[in-house]
Amino acid sequence: MKLSVAIIAFNEAYNISRTLEAINDFVDEIIIVDSHSIDDTKLIAEKFSKVKFYTEDWKGYGLQKKSAIDKCNGEWILVLDADEEVSKELKTVIKKIIHQVDNNFNVYRIRMVCNILNRRIKFGGWSTTTKTILFKKTSGEIKAKAVHEYWETSEKVGYIKAPIIHYTYRNLDEHVSKMNSYTTNIAKENANSNKKISLLKVFFAPIFQFLKMYVFRLGFLDGFRGFYLAVFCYFYFFLKYYKLYNENLNQS
Repeated sequence: MKLSVAIIAFNEAYNISRTLEAINDFVDEIIIVDSHSIDDTKLIAEKFSKVKFYTEDWKGYGLQKKSAIDKCNGEWILVLDADEEVSKELKTVIKKIIHQVDNNFNVYRIRMVCNILNRRIKFGGWSTTTKTILFKKTSGEIKAKAVHEYWETSEKVGYIKAPIIHYTYRNLDEHVSKMNSYTTNIAKENANSNKKISLLKVFFAPIFQFLKMYVFRLGFLDGFRGFYLAVFCYFYFFLKYYKLYNENLNQS
């Protein structure tokens, strides 16, 4: 069976070559939907033989990924972000799955491991995250959300331990910029669904998230990076709930 990869991109010249090098030799096509990058993303991507490059206006994460998936011709789809790399172990597993005549599953969750500030993160919950990103095209549909879209299916979901490596943030500026963008989008989406938030949650939820990541999930064992991530987790949840609280006020 054929395997297509769906990727959305915007100004990913720093990452895209690593992502494509890991998959170009074993997939049938790579669909990239780019939202008007102004760096060398397109120039780099089109050097790879399997790439089909499209430029479209930004529609939000879910709808942008839906556009990429809809363009795929393969029976199997692997959805990647432009800063994710398929590990050698995962490549072997995927090749075996798509060439089997009878699979136990048509949908798979894959383990994610994060590389942040040039180091693999092992604790704080970062090594146990999974995403449903390998599936047969007919097994479900993508559900569009402001940030964290997902593949909705009624079928049984398998699990692949071999990981995808997520090169999450290069530096502080990128981390702050993405956090601000994500929290704004999430707050607007939740406000539109009439989700209410209290000042108590604005205050206490970020503290709980910090403790959960840094203490309960042993983030302190990752040294400074573990502390850095726990602090940013605190600010992420503070911004998300504070922005939602403000959205509620504006609608009152």
